Amino acid sequence: YCLIILFIQSNSAVSVEVAQVASYMGSIQIGLSSSVDLSNKEEYPSYVRPVGTVRMSAKSLVGVMLHFGWKRVGVIFTNDPFGSGSATLFIQFATANGIEIVSYEKISFNTNETNPDISENLLKMKKSGVNIILACMVGNDIRHVLENAYNYDMMGYPYVWIGTIWVNEGL
Repeated sequence: YCLIILFIQSNSAVSVEVAQVASYMGSIQIGLSSSVDLSNKEEYPSYVRPVGTVRMSAKSLVGVMLHFGWKRVGVIFTNDPFGSGSATLFIQFATANGIEIVSYEKISFNTNETNPDISENLLKMKKSGVNIILACMVGNDIRHVLENAYNYDMMGYPYVWIGTIWVNEGL
């Protein structure tokens, strides 16, 4: 009998692929992915995570916003499984709890493009009058967004930027 334990610190897409192989091999995978898909124990019986899911994060973020009385929120997210999945779940829970999504901006990063032009996205958000902004993205994407937000005077009072758990990778 041989026990193989894999510790994978990667994005959700890679974690899902490794989890499929690990389950087939009978190995245990310990991962940091917050993908809701990996919560399916029938499909991924050997995946274990020491962090919460995107669903749990979305519910928690709604709780924080309700606590502070923030009823008008903007959401900016990357067009990838983590960004769009996080944004979709947050919006679902937020609207069910009386929070208005004033601005909803999707940013598409091409594989060859590390710094896309997001001026139109930020200008729409600024013109909407929203001051509470949730950024659903990972790694260096947040750095690019915040640098551009600074150029449009969207940093500091009265703006509040809230990032998802993986935002600190890019800062």
